[in-house]
Amino acid sequence: MPATPFTAAPAPRRILAAVLTLGVLCGATTVMADTTDMVRDGIRACFANKEKVRAAKKPLQALGWQSEGIFGDMWFFQTKAKDGIATIGAASWGSNACGFGVKKMTAAQSTALAAGMAKELMGKSAVRLSDADAKDMDAVAVWVLERKTTADAIVVAKEVNYPNYYRGSIIYVVFIE
Repeated sequence: MPATPFTAAPAPRRILAAVLTLGVLCGATTVMADTTDMVRDGIRACFANKEKVRAAKKPLQALGWQSEGIFGDMWFFQTKAKDGIATIGAASWGSNACGFGVKKMTAAQSTALAAGMAKELMGKSAVRLSDADAKDMDAVAVWVLERKTTADAIVVAKEVNYPNYYRGSIIYVVFIE
């Protein structure tokens, strides 16, 4: 095996290089963990403002989400590190929906996160739709809590790729009246 600058370096340098590499890797994990926490907190803020989700703008900003502006009837946010996205309905005529994601999060990871959020926010009464029903809705997983005249839903979307902006799965929260 040919010598590389890493393998040819004296032992103290190799150890320092390994520690620096580990620090970078741990830093990347911390950012994703922090962003995942921001997604959880964002979903909680969305539920707390489900009567008028655009009121969740201030709580999201207090959590560290940075406003990117309005596109169509959705208000877009990103994390400071640009590794997470959030959307909330911005239209005054309804649009009670939010969406959250962590860059490069797979549909399986989003499903696990959404399952925990559904249990926490919707309780035992939430019903997970069958995989076939979710697939019919072009989703990966769906939890629904129905009441007499309203329903709450948490929907895990397939992974998307918006070049130079976002790649990964998105968790949508929808309030149906």
